[in-house]
Amino acid sequence: MLAYVAIVVSLVGGVVGLIQSFVTQQPLWAVGGGGLGIWIWPALRHALKVRQENLAIRLLEIPLSNVKSADEAARLLQEFFKASFFEKGSP
Repeated sequence: MLAYVAIVVSLVGGVVGLIQSFVTQQPLWAVGGGGLGIWIWPALRHALKVRQENLAIRLLEIPLSNVKSADEAARLLQEFFKASFFEKGSP
């Protein structure tokens, strides 16, 4: 939710910066508003990735409660972490 608020604030800041630059004839406002917008997309991408990983860990609770031994739980966790955190191309 906070990421969406940051996007809205960034976009409003960019629009206000553009309007101010046309009114005052100073391009500095537009550069400042655009600078905020550049940083919002990586932050949003990171927030969504963290959310997906959090949901995956929560969903792991059900299969772990159904295992019969520690070895089976360890195997399940290893498969989960390989699939979730080590993306293709990573060691």
